[in-house]
Amino acid sequence: MRRVNAFLLAAFLVLGMIFSGCTKNPSTPQSQLELQGGNTVSSSLEQLTKWGTSSCAVQSGYYYIEQNTIYYIDYASQKRIALCSRPECEHKDETCDAKLERYAVIFSTGEQLYLYYPEMLGGSDAQDAVSRIDVMEMDGSNRKTFYTFDLYDTIIEDLYTDGKDLYFILNSCDLKNGEYVNFRYELVRLNLKTAEREKIKDCAENEFLMGGTSDYFFLKKLIYPPEEMQNINLRHQAFVYDRLDQKEVLIEEWDNAEAVGYFNKGKLYLADYDTFDVAQIDLASGQRADLVQGEEILSQIGTAEGEKYFPSLKYISEKYLYFELTQSSGEKRMLGIDLENHRTKEFTLSYQIRTDHDEYEQFWTILASNNGQYLVCCGVQEVPIVDTLSNGAQISRTVPEYQYGLITQQDFFEGNAEGLVPIENIDLVWR
Repeated sequence: MRRVNAFLLAAFLVLGMIFSGCTKNPSTPQSQLELQGGNTVSSSLEQLTKWGTSSCAVQSGYYYIEQNTIYYIDYASQKRIALCSRPECEHKDETCDAKLERYAVIFSTGEQLYLYYPEMLGGSDAQDAVSRIDVMEMDGSNRKTFYTFDLYDTIIEDLYTDGKDLYFILNSCDLKNGEYVNFRYELVRLNLKTAEREKIKDCAENEFLMGGTSDYFFLKKLIYPPEEMQNINLRHQAFVYDRLDQKEVLIEEWDNAEAVGYFNKGKLYLADYDTFDVAQIDLASGQRADLVQGEEILSQIGTAEGEKYFPSLKYISEKYLYFELTQSSGEKRMLGIDLENHRTKEFTLSYQIRTDHDEYEQFWTILASNNGQYLVCCGVQEVPIVDTLSNGAQISRTVPEYQYGLITQQDFFEGNAEGLVPIENIDLVWR
């Protein structure tokens, strides 16, 4: 793995502060660096979405989308309901406030809820299928269109905010003779009040926003090998882009076969595939720290000689970085790395997932944290339903119904499943 010189990066950031000193409200990435007067910059972009999921947590509860329906888990009542204000509604058609006409990603800035609809054109020019963002109140009422993108525009992966603007990478292209051509990628920001959009920089095709501030951005690039060199592995690059000076500095570079990476709040975590060593890199300063040695992880799980595990960094909640190890046989172990004292702890709370052809273990997943409690996904069952088609025909199928619960952080850390308070299911659309 290649690492940038920490002194070079620090000099780059300091120069950025000097030359931006005449601008209004200058800012730097969250780091050890200090501004004149000894004040450190603590503001950073908040990640609003997570690729592959459609959910968001707020102080009072948790929103998510399932079966094109918005659900809300209320911490106080410990109930899961469809986000609909009509008491007589059965939540089965488009008249329901909670129903969506197509897939969307839900997120919140703390004051309002938003829905991002990716483009669903499939090669047509239907304007009602272009990408757009809707806004609504926290109870789901007063939903309206906030911003409509141009034809063929799509947001690449996640959205971030500084409280005033949305930040994301936008993919644009043209349609010519039935094929998409002239692909363009831009890092942009969209004002949450005026809906005005501004381009920050042009991006490469495989470039992804990973956080930062309104002036300094943490990005990741994927470097694919040429087609004639398939024996060369995919490479990852993490770098900082300075908006004011329009410069970028490489922070870290690693091979896809060397390590697995995870970005969180201005930090990059790398787990080595061979040694299981886990390192933490501060993206603002370039400083690198070893979190835990692989020998400690292997001794924690008690691996036998010849056993092979594959590491995966899952997520961070409170003080733990959750680290899953999957054996070649399919057996899984879940460890937490304490980010304060760098010690490891095994977590065992899990449930079984059964399919027609297989059965496997899934660990409880922390979805949100609130007042010393975790909201967790802690089980799943297949529920039979019957769909009625437009011609009156009926089709039977099953859908997964996930189980949720609240548990104190102490009970979770100690593996005490008896401390779980189940969330009651109300208004599920297939019941």
